[in-house]
Amino acid sequence: MRANAMMPGDHTESLPLTAAQREIWIAHQLSTDKASYNLAEYVDIRGAVDVGLLTTAIRRANLEAETLKVRFTLLDDGTPRQTVQPLTEEDWPVPLVDATDRNDPRAALETWMRDDVARPVDLLDGPVYADTLFKLADDHYLWYRRAHHIVLDGHSGALITQRAAEIYGELATAGENATPPAPPLDPLRTLLAADAEYRASQACADDRVFWRGRLGDCPPPATLTTGGSTDERLRTRSTGHLPAEDFERLKASARRCRTGWTALAMAALGIYLHRLTGERELTLGLPTAGRVRSELKTVPGMISNAVPLRLTVQPDDRLVDVVRRTSAEAREVMRHQRYRSEDMRRDLGLSGGGEPLFGPQINIMPFGHRLRFGPCDAVVRNISLGAFDDLAIALYPGVDDGSLRADLDANPARYGPKEPGAHLNAFLSLLRNLALAEPDTPINTLDLLDASAPGRPNPDSDATPPPVVDATLPELFERRARETPDAVAVVFEDEEVTYGELDLRATRLAWELTARGVGRERVVAVALPRSVELVVALLAVVKAGGAYLPLDPDYPGDRVAFMLADARPVCLVTTADLAARLSPDLDTVILDDPETEQALRTWSTRSPLDGADTATPSPGNAAYVIYTSGSTGRPKGVAVTHRNVVGLLTATEPWFGFGPDDRWTLFHSYAFDFAVWEMWGALLHGGSLVVVPRNVARSPVDFLRLLVARRVTVLNQTPSAFHQLARADEENPELGGRLALRTVIFGGEALDPARLAGWYARHDAASPTLVNMYGITETTVHVTHRPLDVHDSVDRTASVIGRGIPGLRLHVLDAGLRPVPVGVVGELYVGGVQ
Repeated sequence: MRANAMMPGDHTESLPLTAAQREIWIAHQLSTDKASYNLAEYVDIRGAVDVGLLTTAIRRANLEAETLKVRFTLLDDGTPRQTVQPLTEEDWPVPLVDATDRNDPRAALETWMRDDVARPVDLLDGPVYADTLFKLADDHYLWYRRAHHIVLDGHSGALITQRAAEIYGELATAGENATPPAPPLDPLRTLLAADAEYRASQACADDRVFWRGRLGDCPPPATLTTGGSTDERLRTRSTGHLPAEDFERLKASARRCRTGWTALAMAALGIYLHRLTGERELTLGLPTAGRVRSELKTVPGMISNAVPLRLTVQPDDRLVDVVRRTSAEAREVMRHQRYRSEDMRRDLGLSGGGEPLFGPQINIMPFGHRLRFGPCDAVVRNISLGAFDDLAIALYPGVDDGSLRADLDANPARYGPKEPGAHLNAFLSLLRNLALAEPDTPINTLDLLDASAPGRPNPDSDATPPPVVDATLPELFERRARETPDAVAVVFEDEEVTYGELDLRATRLAWELTARGVGRERVVAVALPRSVELVVALLAVVKAGGAYLPLDPDYPGDRVAFMLADARPVCLVTTADLAARLSPDLDTVILDDPETEQALRTWSTRSPLDGADTATPSPGNAAYVIYTSGSTGRPKGVAVTHRNVVGLLTATEPWFGFGPDDRWTLFHSYAFDFAVWEMWGALLHGGSLVVVPRNVARSPVDFLRLLVARRVTVLNQTPSAFHQLARADEENPELGGRLALRTVIFGGEALDPARLAGWYARHDAASPTLVNMYGITETTVHVTHRPLDVHDSVDRTASVIGRGIPGLRLHVLDAGLRPVPVGVVGELYVGGVQ
């Protein structure tokens, strides 16, 4: 289906554009999307509709609205002008489309309407306005209208719709009981003259002074998104309702604050924005009609504006404080609503940089949206309000049985597909809570969500814990060593060590450590270069019941000194060279000392875990202590238990299917908890652990060669390290084509999925599978899991961390520990057994 429109006719007097029209003309020319300024709505008419009379009423109302008859032209200097064409009813097509044969005619027509709104418009060739009638049933019609914003604003659209309803009523009652004719719409010249008069007046100059003072110290507007810049694609809309009884309570709440409900609704958006961003100085967008003179209220045309509404919201404010400040500010700025927002941007030096003047908008629709076409009831439904940068809420009072309808439009470049609906549900829930609140209610106690509100997020992930494996790391390792003693456990350069050999070497060192006082909850510092001995030492510490403290040889001396003083280990396992550099004042096991090597050969090969030895660890004992940077910049030690590590590997095993055929790399510093996942993931699943030499880890192409040579199947990488590897893969396709990877797991940093596009272009999306995981040291490496695909590299720029690991509960909360809507920034709280 395609809507037809008026055709250009003969030109008459050339007229200037209003200031609002000129700004839209410029914006349209600069826009890459020639549909972004399309407005659209439909009138839902129910009853015994006379289609002939309705068509006539529409045509006559349109003919009275001179703005719909204009054609745009350009002067020789490029200045746009408009001429009102002498059209007749016959020049104005209103096609009728019969949709009664559709299974779901309304849904089909709404889809068609959205597609029609997306049609590009050429302002010189037109059409800039179109009507279409749709028949859904004998007693049900839709009147669809699309107009470019350059000829209509919201007030004008309501005027024309109301006028068509009046004309229909006059025609339907013609004769003895004829309805008295209403006055026609006023000519466009009235609007043009008033606009020109204002632009040249002292009032305009005074408004300019007002806005420069109002906005001179205005901080950047707060927003609900961390997304990118403005995208001119069609906006994403969500619609909801505040039921009539709640709307009445909201009005009563406003009266208790001695103001109207519109001020309370504006304040609600300010409170919502404050609560989700923490910002105290807010600037909302407030669309205005711009028709302060009474004679302009009956002239269709484009003169509307959007002005900044500055609000101050403090955490300890009462509801009445915010509402009254909002009401006073709204009254003040409405007195200066004619001064164009584009002029404000130019006055502030923002016109060329793209910086927004305000954040989310709130539009209180004052027009009548319930009409009567003779005996037929009608309701106006908006489809598109035109272009905007961020997010916009439009409120329609009394449209559906006394309820308050809310449309939330969002820029899809800044908001994900689920965010608009989540924000709308949360905003409506806040309105419900405000309806019940007393004026002195502290705003920081208001819940953005309630149990009855749709869209309240449940704690993420399956909280059912995975099957409990009540065992320690050394117990599970020894089980693997008994099952496959000849399988390769560790590889370093040319050295390969089997599970049986690794178990034996770690057991002997464990006895040495036990003799030096190591036992449950006793910390053992380990400072070793990347090697087989490193894996032996870490395994030996947990066999002896202790918790290993990894000291990376590359750490600065002051950091190592702090960690040793803070953790107070009972001994240190290291090499002669590192011992000399560390100069530790504690018992030291020097692995490359001949005396130590001789002593280790004398120790028993029986596991310390056998029998009732007091050193035997339990699942609740610490397995390691890793120091993080700390929120204050001072390192902070985190002790993690055997149960936590075993629980992590048990819960995630169904996702990955790790097994004896897998080859892992120990790529990261063993003082970084990602290495915990690498080492124990390999050894507890019976796989091989390839220890990456330090120089290889620092050379992406050498690392690529190692991955190929050792047939590595499981690779764990921070995104920054992987991007370097991907570059080497691109530059060396003969190597990249021989990779045996089946899984790549990201962690440790935020991931930009868009940077994976090149990798996906060279490799099958399922071979290897790319997975993003998130976690911190305190939560045992990982808490979430999100498989990626090629679409993520195209559609996403933010790191998507996925859902929680089974057994964990994830909550995103605000500063008051209340849930925030899906897609809204908050703090992540993790609960569960891990």
